[in-house]
Amino acid sequence: VAIKRVPRNGGGHWGELPNGIGGGLEIVLLDKVSTDFGGGVQLLERLELPNMVGGGLEQPEQSQDLLHFGGGRGVLSEEVARELFGGGLEAVRHCSSCGVLGGGIKPENILVDLATSGGGLIDFGCGTYLQDTGGGRFAG
Repeated sequence: VAIKRVPRNGGGHWGELPNGIGGGLEIVLLDKVSTDFGGGVQLLERLELPNMVGGGLEQPEQSQDLLHFGGGRGVLSEEVARELFGGGLEAVRHCSSCGVLGGGIKPENILVDLATSGGGLIDFGCGTYLQDTGGGRFAG
């Protein structure tokens, strides 16, 4: 597992988890997209402590972020690149169907399972809820 923590005094956006625990928006969004999809890292446990809200995330035993995965191999074959890109598109579609905009989709935020070459999104720090109207500010 990996531990994701969001300090309470970090000044970020907050939401509410289904169990009523208040949490950093990043954890709330991760919880929202963690169901019924293999192309994202699953939130296994949520925890609330006095100074932070966090979660235990599934992390494949043999995994690496896409930046290091690609950098260590040089040029990826078309087949591997197509598989990784297709998995990334499926993850984005799933997030959209859950009403979530990933916001920070980049090689450092895509975790590659080295056993299966499958990929998953791991960071929703720049994420937000999808809206029908234009947003005022956006980072990501």
